[in-house]
Amino acid sequence: MNASSLSNFQVYALLKNSKLNKEIKNSVQTEFNSRNLSADEIEALKTKYDNTVLVDKTSRLNPIHKTLLVVFSSLIIVQYINIVFCVLATYILGTGKIKIHEEYWLYLKTGIIIWSIILIILYKILR
Repeated sequence: MNASSLSNFQVYALLKNSKLNKEIKNSVQTEFNSRNLSADEIEALKTKYDNTVLVDKTSRLNPIHKTLLVVFSSLIIVQYINIVFCVLATYILGTGKIKIHEEYWLYLKTGIIIWSIILIILYKILR
């Protein structure tokens, strides 16, 4: 791998990647060390990395949003509402909020199941 053409930030981000192949990681480490960056430059790279790359795995949905997802998930049968749910989920994932994304889909699926059960019961009663 030719890491010499990468920017300092790209090399730093590759070093922080825990899933990187050891051979490539050694090559990147050698390149990073050869650049002789000062402590201030490394600190700036760390700050930039923390602000742009790291994902938020601790944020949670608040109870109001959980309730709204369960209540309004019955509207998923309407095609345009389904698109809104998907776009919202994509936005949440795109902002790096993994935990909120997982909870979003959990409560949406829970609402769909609850409303399906309610519809089945109503069908049985009214039939």
